[in-house]
Formats: sequence, C-alpha cells, structure tokens
Amino acid sequence: MKLAKIALKDFRGFPHEETFNLGDGKNLLVYGENGSGKSSLYHALVEFFKCPPGARSFGWQRNVFSSGPNYSALDGHITLQLSDGVEYQWKCLGTRPLSDPAQPQPVRERLVDASNRAAMLDYRSLLRTNFGAPNLRERLFDLTVTTLLVNAPVPVAGGGQRTIGQLWQALLNSKPRRHTKPRLRALAAAEQSFNEALRGILPEVEKKASDFLSYFVDSGLKLRLGLPGVHYRQYFGFTQRELDFEVKLRGVAFPEWNDLLNEARLTALALSLYLSGASLRNTAPPAEVGTPLRLLVLDDVLIGLDLAHRLPVLRIVEERFADFQVVLLTFDRAWYEVAKQQLPSATWCHYELFTVQVGDHEQPLLRPDIDHLYRALAFLDVGEVKAASVHVRTAFELVLKYACQQLGLGVKFQSDPRKVPASDLWSSLKSAQYDFIPARQCAFDGKGKVHWWQPKNVKKHVVVPSLQKRIEHAISWVLNPLSHSQTVDRYRAEIEDAIYAIDDLERAVKQAVAVPLVRQTIAVEEMISLLKAYIAKMGSP
Repeated sequence: MKLAKIALKDFRGFPHEETFNLGDGKNLLVYGENGSGKSSLYHALVEFFKCPPGARSFGWQRNVFSSGPNYSALDGHITLQLSDGVEYQWKCLGTRPLSDPAQPQPVRERLVDASNRAAMLDYRSLLRTNFGAPNLRERLFDLTVTTLLVNAPVPVAGGGQRTIGQLWQALLNSKPRRHTKPRLRALAAAEQSFNEALRGILPEVEKKASDFLSYFVDSGLKLRLGLPGVHYRQYFGFTQRELDFEVKLRGVAFPEWNDLLNEARLTALALSLYLSGASLRNTAPPAEVGTPLRLLVLDDVLIGLDLAHRLPVLRIVEERFADFQVVLLTFDRAWYEVAKQQLPSATWCHYELFTVQVGDHEQPLLRPDIDHLYRALAFLDVGEVKAASVHVRTAFELVLKYACQQLGLGVKFQSDPRKVPASDLWSSLKSAQYDFIPARQCAFDGKGKVHWWQPKNVKKHVVVPSLQKRIEHAISWVLNPLSHSQTVDRYRAEIEDAIYAIDDLERAVKQAVAVPLVRQTIAVEEMISLLKAYIAKMGSP
C-alpha cells in the first residue's frame, strides 16, 4: 500500500491548500528553498502518524498567517489518500484518524501499524546522536529506546511480541511507590524483560548497521553494541541507563573515536543506526492489516556528507528499502539535480517548493518538476518562446553532465565543477566512442554442422555524425545566443527542432551507457543469425 496524494492546508508553512500527487504510489523527491514549507511537509507526516501521549494538536501547529474575513479554522487539514482510493483526513479541530474512537477498528489498526513502521528522520534528529557529547553512552541509550528501536518488536516470555518502547515504558511504570514484596517482584520482572529484550536485539542492530556502513565509500567502520543492564536502586531510581558503543576503523578499536572520526564518517554512522532501526521494525504485518503502508522520510539528513557519501544513501534507499515509499526532501539544488539523474523516473516524482511574498508574509509555491523538454514544449504552445529556449538549454546541460559522468569522459579541470562550460562537455561527448560487441555469426558446412565465429568489436560514436550536425545547429541558433536574445520569437521552428534533437541525444547516451547490459539482446541476435544460416542451408542445392 502506498500514498497516492498528500494535501495540506493551514498547517505550519501552508496557509492555503497544496497537493502532492504521487500517481499510483511513487516515491517523492522535493527541492525546497529555505522557508518554503519543505519541513512543514515532513512534520505533517510525522504528526499525522504520531500516537498520543505527547502528540500536539492540529491547532497548535496552524499557520499563523491564516486569517481574514473568509477564513475558517474548520478548513485546516492534512489529508492522505492511499493507492487503493481510501482517504484519511486529520482536520484542525478533529482527532487523528489513528486515535479517533469513531474510526472502525480495522482502520485504526491499519494506521497504527503504519505509524509503527514509519521511519522519519530530519537533520535535527540526526544531530541528537551528537557523538561529541560528554555523556555519550547515556544519550545513545535514550536515543535507542525512544527513537531508534522504539517500535522494534521482540519476543517476550510466554509467547507473543512487544516493542522495545513498550517494554521500556512498562519498566518505568513499574517503579514502586512503596517497596512491598509484590511490587518489587513486578519491578524485577519488568527489569529482566527489558534488559533481555534489548540485549537480544542489539546483535541485529550491529549486523544491519555494518551492512549499511559498507555502502559508504571507504568508511571502514564496524561497531559493537552492549548493554550493562538497567537496574533500579532505592533512592537513586533507574541506574546504568547506558549503551556501550565501540567503533572500529579498519579493524582497530580506539576509545576516542567520536573525536577522531571526520564529519562524513560520523554522519554515515548515525544514518546507519537510524536505518537499522527502520529496517528492524519492518516485520511481517498482522493478518488483519493486509498490505502495510511503509514510509521512509528523510529531510535534509545529508548535510554533513559530500557527494561521494551522498550517492550511497540513494543506493541504500533503492536496494534496502524497495518495499518502502520514500520521501526525500532537500534544500540543496545541486544535490536535487544529481538525485533526479540517479533515481529512476518510473518510480519517482519530483516537486519544487519556492517562497513567494504575499502581503506582509511569505507562503509556499508548489510546482511539479516535469522534464525540461516537456516544459519547453508547453511554453512553445502558449507562445513563450524565450522561456522554452531556457529549458532547452537546461536539458542540454543535464544530458551532457549525465553522459560525461556515466561514460567516464574527461573534461578540462576546474576547481569548481559548476564552472565547467557546456562547450567542454560537448567536445568530450561528440568525440566519445564505445566498443560495440557484435553478435556471433554462424554458418552450416557441407555436412550440416554449424560453425560459429565472433566478429571483431566495432568502435561506434556515442553521437553519430548526423545527430552531431543537428546538435551543432541547435547550439549555434538556440542553446547559446537565444537564451539571452530579445528577438527569440522568430526562431520558434529552430527551438522545436532543438527539443527533438536533444531528446535523440539523450536516447543515444542512454544506449551507450547500457552497452554492458545488452547481453540478452545479443543472445536474440545470435538466434536470428542461426535462423538465417539454417534458411540459407535449406535453400542451397
């Protein structure tokens, strides 16, 4: 089960209704300027699935600029529509659907299950790890039982399952007001249940965290977790609320790892811990829930990582959370464009959030981020020829960057890669070649025996000469001067030609990138070669 639509009105940064349409349940990638409402979307999902106690009311989080003579507090809402058409709404003066007693029991069970599975992380939560804190062992224990593993299920004595969060709350609730023998026995039982459950799950956390760490380039990190055991002492309360945390770098353990590791490794370590908790809570759903809703929401959690450490996060999302619906939010425009290139468009949709001034306050402007060539065609349809040329140029530059990265093409060095001109990228691409491996050929000899041979590899241009000419024409008439020209309108036909030329260029690049993956196509061609040889043999005297 996936989300098909998210609608917000009068919640935090959204004074007016905005809707994110996710098709039949695609993942969501959002670029948002600072203050544009990006984090409001994150908090909307967090608050919608938050269970009392501690959950804030909708009214507490209303947009402060939602006012006026026609304003009604009853209009505020967060609405989630699922891919099966079912819609859940949390209204301003209403109760969350997952805790509303008026909801049918199966509905509440479904939403509570989704709440237990949901993994939502923003940069503030990531900072809670604060590996440099002096009371690190205590902080990590608190983080583990309240966030990382709070919804991780564990078996308990007598059969059945409970979560780490439930066992921790049961232990806290067992603190006796009077130290009678029955109360102390109940306390000892709760203490034993919690300690055994947390110790039992820590090896799985280690294993999964190490697995996630292995994705990061040259991280070389391994970790070991241990629990001394929480113990209640009269007059002191619960003591030893600590988590042993040993980190090894390339097999060597060192005590001051939190001071010696760089920011990228610390961020990778924190992310791996959070993702481990998300993975562990994704257990088989109860029979009454059916297909569960699994959400992974990450809001600007990659701030401390360079590109070499950011790309592995996309691989983790694609490979380890394929059964989740993922929401990625970022204010980094360059990273947003990289993520768009890396993530398959068939399973992802893209939105952009901007800030616009309305009267004395700002409000978000939401726009679906469709392909630049489609935008160019749309602008041409309404006569906005200059705007179309700008999107054609943007599409051209994105195709060039994708080609040079995926094909490993060399360009002139620039200390700032953003200053590499499109002309340098194009020069590398138009001269690039790749090895085309022809299919094996065969023929029958006079005795009816088939003989196979492998033709030599053929060098092919990524961009064939005819397409090069079309692109060169587009560069000379559209892509360079016209994006700044005041007389662009009379070149409408050239712009339209450039759109289709760049579309063909993108397909040519993708074909060259896919060459290592065409073995199945070659096998089909070999079957055709065999069939042709057989027909030739049958037709010979």
